Amino acid sequence: MHGESGRGSKPENDREVVAETKTPAGTAEKAKTAQIEYLIHQSTLGVHFLFDKTDVARVLKTPTDEKEFFTLKNMERVQNLLTSFLEKPTLQSKELFLEELPQAERDLMIRAYFHLVENTILANFDLKH
Repeated sequence: MHGESGRGSKPENDREVVAETKTPAGTAEKAKTAQIEYLIHQSTLGVHFLFDKTDVARVLKTPTDEKEFFTLKNMERVQNLLTSFLEKPTLQSKELFLEELPQAERDLMIRAYFHLVENTILANFDLKH
């Protein structure tokens, strides 16, 4: 029994390996990651087109203590919201998702998003005052 090692049989040709390792889900995940990286990069440049600017101003003008924000309950909510957000296939569907969220959930997303943007800026720039 050539090619058997107790963990399955050896693929008959290279196409089977490619089919097993290059799944559409992997490609989709890379596209989602690239889209999020693009959105965060645009935000580091001051272009924030995911959220309504009045919502952003309202949320960010109120300081939030990090210990208060980064509770287990909030992080679970953010993770669930981000998962749903990332599942949306297009930028337009992502924007619609955010618009349709209740205000408290949208505010949570805004704060979490801008926390990511701030950390991205801090991680990529040496000049800090």
